[in-house]
Amino acid sequence: MDTTDHPGSTPGTDVPETTEESGGKPVYTVAAVNRAMDLLDFLSGSGPAGLAQIASAAGCTRTAAFRLLRTMAARGYVAQDGARGTWRLGDRFSAMLIAPPRQLSVPDVAAPVLTRIARETGRIVYLFRRRGMEATVAALFPVDDAQRRYAAVGDTFPLHAGCGRLLLAFAPEPVQTQVLAGRLSRFSPTTITDPRRLAAAIPITRERGWFTSQDELVPGSIAFSAPIRNSEGLADWMITISYPTILAQPKDRKDLLQAVVAAANEIEVALLVAPAD
Repeated sequence: MDTTDHPGSTPGTDVPETTEESGGKPVYTVAAVNRAMDLLDFLSGSGPAGLAQIASAAGCTRTAAFRLLRTMAARGYVAQDGARGTWRLGDRFSAMLIAPPRQLSVPDVAAPVLTRIARETGRIVYLFRRRGMEATVAALFPVDDAQRRYAAVGDTFPLHAGCGRLLLAFAPEPVQTQVLAGRLSRFSPTTITDPRRLAAAIPITRERGWFTSQDELVPGSIAFSAPIRNSEGLADWMITISYPTILAQPKDRKDLLQAVVAAANEIEVALLVAPAD
């Protein structure tokens, strides 16, 4: 029984071929994968078909076609109607056809928005992500190298202090319970370490939908933050603009807060069109 596509080759191995299109250079392909794609292409154009017809169209033996079909059937890409019936495309293949053409991650969507916000405000914009019990800097968008930075990519911060409190407010309840039950370190005289005060502030912060922090985590700094909420109203990501308190002016505070809230809303809408990872 001939189950290979090339003499002397092993099914599923890389087989170097040369074609006119490649200019005579070796092109490494997986023969079994190519054959499986041929079968799917045929079924997508012909509709349900019998084994002999499929094998003939794909240019392989019925044994080889049957093995490939059975393999793809186990993954839901094809299905057989009855024990010896015709073969057709499976539900999983159909689902792929209606899936978004590109699934974007939060950083993918956020990068151009936050780059623009940094340019418009003249301030460094930080993208934070909650990982477990900590807030991690996922990316930052400076306007120039001379600006003071309060964090670098990869730095982690607690959820009970500073802008991390916004992610705490939008975290699942088990995370909130665990944070409030743990040791709450003090980083400055204004850091809240009373779990009852923190718990009371959570619903207020969630209803408001934004957060400001001054001197709680880093003395001499002020931060404006907004969550990037998912379809359940929770948030693992947030946008923050942080800079020296001495530079803060009343109008600046209003403008920066509006900027982070607008950016978060813009990203949320974009993610609804292209679901995130």
